[in-house]
Amino acid sequence: MPEAPSRLALSRNATSIVGFALTTAAALVFIALFLLNIIGFLVNPYMGLLVYVALPLAFLFGLVLVPLGIWRQRRRLRRTARSSRHGRGSISTMRRNCAPRFSC
Repeated sequence: MPEAPSRLALSRNATSIVGFALTTAAALVFIALFLLNIIGFLVNPYMGLLVYVALPLAFLFGLVLVPLGIWRQRRRLRRTARSSRHGRGSISTMRRNCAPRFSC
């Protein structure tokens, strides 16, 4: 039986990387704007919406993207393992096997 991939290997996909980047960027910008707001440099009331609503939502969205990317990568690896285990066969066999399911 093949060894299961590690969590680090599963997180190396575009969706998870975008999630990591979005979470990190939102956290850093939130901290910077929060400190500027505390000091008193941000006097615009709409900055409060950005600092206390939009950035935390971006942070949470990035946190959701990371496990979503891991789930998609795990599913993709299972599909490739299943297709390599059964073999591909000829084009006519593939058409016959894939036609009722509408996906290969």
